[in-house]
Amino acid sequence: MPKQILIVDDSCIFRKKLREILGQEPGWEVCGEASNGSEGLEKVRQLQPDLVVLDLSMPGMNGLDMAEEINQILPDLPLLLFTNYDANSLKREGLFAGVRKTLSKSEPVGTLIKSIHGLLDVA
Repeated sequence: MPKQILIVDDSCIFRKKLREILGQEPGWEVCGEASNGSEGLEKVRQLQPDLVVLDLSMPGMNGLDMAEEINQILPDLPLLLFTNYDANSLKREGLFAGVRKTLSKSEPVGTLIKSIHGLLDVA
């Protein structure tokens, strides 16, 4: 059974591109998308994904707040914060929120794929 990945990002264009990229990886399937943290939380409860890729800056509930909420209900669910902001400066804050990996959207696609493999292989 393929590993289920949920994408939470307020950019429709970005979600579509990320769905395309992740869908090409054998053994992975994008099970859903959400455009904000509140919708993302509902999708997590509904879909029970194996991993969530979430953006930091979203309307309403941001990615760190969403991570804290998810961590309370599903503490073993791997979360990857994928952001336009400086990933290095957010790593510590992300860890406190329950994020296992923080990456900049400017990183090469291969870095994202490798990071997701690492998170899914541990989960």
